[in-house]
Amino acid sequence: MMDASFYFRDKIPVAIIGVNSDLGKRLIDLLNAHPWFQIAALYDTKELAGQFYHEIIQKEGILSNEIASIKILSYDEPLHHYPLVFSVLDSSSAEFIELHFAQNGSTVLSVRDSVHSPILLLVGEVNGSNLDEWKKPKDGYLVACPSDFIKGITLSLKPLIQDFGVEMACVHPLQVLSEKTVEIQESCLSLSSQKKKEWELKIMNLLHCDSSHCLIESLNVQWPCQQERNHPCIGKVCVKLKTEASPQAILNSWQHFSGEPQAFHLPMAPLHPLYYVEQDLQSVLAHPLDKGMAMILTKLHSDSSIDYQFIFLSHPSSLGIAGTAILNAELLVKKGFVYW
Repeated sequence: MMDASFYFRDKIPVAIIGVNSDLGKRLIDLLNAHPWFQIAALYDTKELAGQFYHEIIQKEGILSNEIASIKILSYDEPLHHYPLVFSVLDSSSAEFIELHFAQNGSTVLSVRDSVHSPILLLVGEVNGSNLDEWKKPKDGYLVACPSDFIKGITLSLKPLIQDFGVEMACVHPLQVLSEKTVEIQESCLSLSSQKKKEWELKIMNLLHCDSSHCLIESLNVQWPCQQERNHPCIGKVCVKLKTEASPQAILNSWQHFSGEPQAFHLPMAPLHPLYYVEQDLQSVLAHPLDKGMAMILTKLHSDSSIDYQFIFLSHPSSLGIAGTAILNAELLVKKGFVYW
């Protein structure tokens, strides 16, 4: 494992596949001035291949000349080896293309948490320490970056599991009806019972740690409908703890929680992954917190039928899954799983 403070003689070359999308453009903006990574290649469809990047986004002057003048490559062209590949594909052929890059020896970070066969589903603060026991494959591999919804569930529950144990948790997605009054209502996607159980198992695996005290016994998650762009991701959590805890103990648990990204002072890591705020939701949504990478918690209260309820949310202008992908890449580099 690398020392917590190290410097690069040369930046790590990275490729991005699926650049002609809002998420792809956001990822490029974030990587444009990253201290560790340098964009070396951009991939998209045959129709865009051969064009310069500035020609498809039409915003010269915002990006560096090096990135603006990169010529788009087609997925079908012979692959060069890149230590890191970021994928923002969401099409039916996405996994085939991603696996193609992984088989070429690259570490592929996919923003699709619906990936069927990732080697890792990674939230740095939640399961980053498990990388110490992980055996890196000889070839490339695929890492899935969870959505803000999964990130909100796991980040908010992880400290409670560690400090008190969680017997049961229920999660319901919420939707903003009015930005002015921040009215919210439940907004659930209908999934088959098998698909629902698959997702719940993935989340429970993310939350797993070696101690039996750190297991969550029961998890019931309702899945959100498609999140609108520039809308916050909001979820309500009902939780029953294994040991009794006061509201102040819950708040202290969240306040003192941190993970490997904070220990290593990674460039994209927030100082604190969780912030509890007392303000109304309209005030909470007015400004992003801590680089736009922190999860906001609010409205904690006790419940007669269960121990506690609370709400988690990500700011609509937060860096979201693009920021999570870069943070995951930083953690993999720091822990010695990426070579260049």
